[in-house]
Amino acid sequence: MGVTGISTVTLPSSAEFSLAAKDGQMYKIQASWPMEWRSRQGHEHVAVPYAVDGNAMFLTAAEAAWRRATGPHYKGGCVVVSIGYPLKGAVFSPRRNYDLTPPSPSAPVGFGGAEHFLDFVQYTLKPLRGKSF
Repeated sequence: MGVTGISTVTLPSSAEFSLAAKDGQMYKIQASWPMEWRSRQGHEHVAVPYAVDGNAMFLTAAEAAWRRATGPHYKGGCVVVSIGYPLKGAVFSPRRNYDLTPPSPSAPVGFGGAEHFLDFVQYTLKPLRGKSF
């Protein structure tokens, strides 16, 4: 008896899309919301934790939020948003060195872009909340 019917896994209550920063750099954005939500209506004021290293951390963060929903202190859930990179065959991008380190006069090439990354999150990604996810 052999294995039959193998198919891809689809994660419910989740979305993934590409989003460009002002400088043209592309990011892979993944979002997840509570499985019991039937629509976005009535959930405009929930917590939205943002996770970096989305390629490696999105599924863990989404599952942690869903598990929390089964606890006694559950207060309506949250929307988990992860920020990663459009990669094939890798989890971490060298771009994270630039995105996640503060500017410094002595920073080596490829480091020190945290201010640009924060601008992307604040002015490009956050305004999509409630519209795209």
